[in-house]
Amino acid sequence: MALALAEDSEEVVCQFCKELTPSEYNFCVVCDSQTKCLECGKKTFPGKDYCLSCSKPLVVKKNGSQAPNHYLRTVEQDGDKRKEHTEFSLSDKSVAEIAPFVVAQILPDNRIGDGTVALPPAADEIETSATDVTPKSNADDASTAETPKAENPTANTDKLRFFTEDSGVLVATTKDFKGKTWSEQQKNFLVLYCFFYKLVFGKPVPSDDHLRSAAEKVDIVDKNNFTTYLKGVHSSYLMPITGGFQLNDDGIERAKTIITLLDNKQAPEGEKYWLRNKSTSAPATPRIKDEDKKKAEAWASEKVELGKLDVLELKMAREYAMFAIWSITVALKKGESVKSSEAYHYLTTKYANISVKSEAFLKAINNNKPRYFDSNQLDGSCYLTKFGKQCVEDWVSGKAKPSAAEAQKS
Repeated sequence: MALALAEDSEEVVCQFCKELTPSEYNFCVVCDSQTKCLECGKKTFPGKDYCLSCSKPLVVKKNGSQAPNHYLRTVEQDGDKRKEHTEFSLSDKSVAEIAPFVVAQILPDNRIGDGTVALPPAADEIETSATDVTPKSNADDASTAETPKAENPTANTDKLRFFTEDSGVLVATTKDFKGKTWSEQQKNFLVLYCFFYKLVFGKPVPSDDHLRSAAEKVDIVDKNNFTTYLKGVHSSYLMPITGGFQLNDDGIERAKTIITLLDNKQAPEGEKYWLRNKSTSAPATPRIKDEDKKKAEAWASEKVELGKLDVLELKMAREYAMFAIWSITVALKKGESVKSSEAYHYLTTKYANISVKSEAFLKAINNNKPRYFDSNQLDGSCYLTKFGKQCVEDWVSGKAKPSAAEAQKS
């Protein structure tokens, strides 16, 4: 049963099975492993049965831990008769580690495009009736035997069915890759590109940078999440070989499914990501839900002990962001991290005389990682680094004052 994602949900790569799973869940929807601590919300790690941040024990899966690697060989001798039995088993982790190397040795590098992998026929090629076939005479057979078979004149066109070639890069001639979401559109594009790249050029895709460049040419890239989607495609559908990487068996089947959907004129349209508003300037204003806004306003009504810090001494967007996040996560103890939109709304609600713009606030957080700020990989919320937290605490204790000079040193 497929799980429905919330509108603002993102998919992240599970650190256990390397499959994509919605970020809002504490457990992977694929392997059921606990991906986040139920106490503090921090990411868990394979091989650990407790949280590395708060030491809370993790939930143990019902099916137990991974089966260990196992090898057994027995030999029985009865007179001149000899019986030998060998058995072995590998854990899932071991299989995942060695599979790419074993497959690369067994299968030839040119397995795509050498005739072993058939390209699904176009829709108009399937509808040929029996009346369109003309019987050949014996003379025709003899002529065929003497004359070399001509290459299919539509072969190259077929390989470029959804792409054109431009200086070693394939440029898609369609924007809709039949993904129901923007993330699925991007993943479908990546799989389809790898399939046709091998067909056209007869070699593996050379690098992730090549894939990103190809995606940018058709404007399909979600800059905030593309790297995550690319890692997911690598984990599920690609295998490394000499000179780059190419589709594994699952990837080839996924590509054929996508091609069939693209050829089907009755197939529903995918997510129209190309109609989204584009921003070419500063980062967009942090969006905030009504429930998050009410939560931030409730925090703003609570008292925060500022010691020797005068809020009017804050002058820079980075200082405002540091102070707001520190107030929520350290002084008020509302959590290990906080959404940037909540931090901004808290700041401007509690201190009406502060005039920092939301774009500058968000840009300050993004541009000062990882020195002052860092992000929670699971939900994208932000928190202060140890150094950033110490800076604010120095302001509060009077050991230091916020200033532009400090920013220049950093």
